[in-house]
Amino acid sequence: MEISKKQINFTLVAGTIVLIFWLSHSYLNFTTEQIRDWILSFGLIAPIIFMAVYTIRPLVFFPASVLSLAGGLAFGALW
Repeated sequence: MEISKKQINFTLVAGTIVLIFWLSHSYLNFTTEQIRDWILSFGLIAPIIFMAVYTIRPLVFFPASVLSLAGGLAFGALW
């Protein structure tokens, strides 16, 4: 029985998705206050760092609501 390229590709993609989910649930348990403090620790470039983190957020399956709340706490309504 020969394994096709399609099966190999599917297995690699499925394995990668499972690995990303596992990593995000195991290592990305942050509170909004921790994220706010981390963002504000960058000083004047904090808004740029926040935009960069928000841009890569979908790649690690991090919830947008938590990051949005942290941004609101860090920069307020006007920023």
